[in-house]
Amino acid sequence: MGRGTRLFFAGRLRGEDQASWLVREDGEDRVLLDPATLSADGTVIVQWAIPSLDGTLLAVCVDEGGREDLAV
Repeated sequence: MGRGTRLFFAGRLRGEDQASWLVREDGEDRVLLDPATLSADGTVIVQWAIPSLDGTLLAVCVDEGGREDLAV
């Protein structure tokens, strides 16, 4: 999803169990959010993510432990 001069997307990097959220800017990709870093046991998943219109912020909705009690 393009916002401003940035492209936001989910992608699974080598060795990851879940997709990370990345941004591409000026031809370079960088990880914005790796769900594995959100909990010690890896049970937090990102349900969705939406960048702001100007591309400076990213709202994410996470699910911890499969409880379907989502948090933004």
